[in-house]
Order: sequence, then structure tokens, then C-alpha cells
Amino acid sequence: MKSKRRPIWLTAAIAALIVLFWALSVIADPEKRNLDPAARAATPGAFALLSDGYTHYELGGPASGDGRAVVLAAGFSVPYYIWDPTFNALTSAGFRVLRYDYYGRGYSDRPSIPFNDDMYVRQLDELLKSLGITGPVDLTGISFGGSFITSFADKYPNRVRSLIYFDPSIRRPYPLSLLEHMPQVWGYLTVLLDERFWAGFPSSRTVSRLAETLSGTNAVQRVSQVTPSGNQKQCRCRPERSVQARRRAPAPGACHLGKTR
Repeated sequence: MKSKRRPIWLTAAIAALIVLFWALSVIADPEKRNLDPAARAATPGAFALLSDGYTHYELGGPASGDGRAVVLAAGFSVPYYIWDPTFNALTSAGFRVLRYDYYGRGYSDRPSIPFNDDMYVRQLDELLKSLGITGPVDLTGISFGGSFITSFADKYPNRVRSLIYFDPSIRRPYPLSLLEHMPQVWGYLTVLLDERFWAGFPSSRTVSRLAETLSGTNAVQRVSQVTPSGNQKQCRCRPERSVQARRRAPAPGACHLGKTR
């Protein structure tokens, strides 16, 4: 009679590896909370209910007589806290400043919709309208945000006063990789290898240059380089189980428009 020990041990070893990989993901994942009304009530900033869900935003600084406002658009992956020093510096200098989380990032909702150019443009369009910001705005984008604000200006040229680019990532769309078509695998690898290293903030020198730019000409301005300060923060918020996670791969057929930052 053949021994059944080997298959038993093999099964046990496979089960142990599965548990190990699962435990690594749980330990490494900084997102520990559900995104629900209780979490929103305890979150700094404010929320606007738009057509695709709630958008988390912060609007600060004195309202100017001409209704002028500066909009800070983040990169592809990091929520609006990447603009912490910039937001504080500009509001202290007397500017009206809006920053917000894209859908699928930070404390904004995770709608099950295509995450494409139209979605990003629609979100900002609706957010500005909900806040009563009707005049031309100064759009400032970092990395992927540079691509997005260009798309917004292309669709709504009369609503843009100036375009300011920080290390912009503007590329031709390209097909998704095999991993990006597997959301579970993509999300797992992101947690282990990438998520804790997303945060990087503009240096104080770059923030000063931005303030000088906004105080000057109406023309398009380009700030070509951003030096991260090395500070890091983590977004500790998980979406409700009924919707897709922030780290999911883009919907099939979608294209990346810039570097993931």
C-alpha cells in the first residue's frame, strides 16, 4: 500500500504558503478602515456628492473679488495630501486654493466606472460647479496631473486662466500590460512592492516658485522639476467591500495617460 503522507505534507505546505502570502499582504497594506459615512464624518476636509459619487476636497484661503481660484491636481496614485506644503503656503499667501482626491484615491468614492480621461475631467467640472467656482482657474498639475489639466483645458479653454506643470507626465496612451488586466494580482503586488513609497512632496523652493508664478503672468507657465522632500504619509482608508479597491487595475480597454505617481 502506498503511503499518503507525501500528498498530505504537500497539501499542508501549499496551504502554509497561501496563508503566508495572505499575511504579508495584510501586514503591508496601510489601508485598514472602511470608507463609509462614519469615516467621512471623522475626516478633515469636506465632501461633495457628484454624479459618480462623493469627492473629498479642501477649499481654503480668502475668496478674491474676481473669484479667482487655484486648483491643485495630484499625480495618478497619491491623494491630495501630496500638496500639503503647497496648499498651506498658497493659502497663507492669500490665494484661494482647491485640492481634492480623484475617484479611487484618498477618501473619494471608488465607483465601478471606466477610469479614463473623460472621468477625470467630469469630476473636476462637477466639483467646480458644486462649489460655485465659475471663473477661469489656475490649474496646477504634478506628474499625471499635468496630463489631466491639459485635457481639462482642451475641453474647457474658457474656464482656465493658466496651466502650471510640475514634472508633468504626458505620454501617448498605451495598452495595459498583462498584470494590469488581473486586478487581484496587480493589487497584491502594489501592496507589497509599491504603495508605501508613493508619497513625495514639492520642495519649499518649488512651492515659492509656484507662488511667484501665480502672482505674475496669465500665460501658461512651466515649472519643470520637483524635488521630493522625502516625507511620507499613508492613506489609511479601505473602500467598502461592495465597490472596487483603489489599487485595482484600470478597466479593460482603458489606457494609462502618465506615470503612476
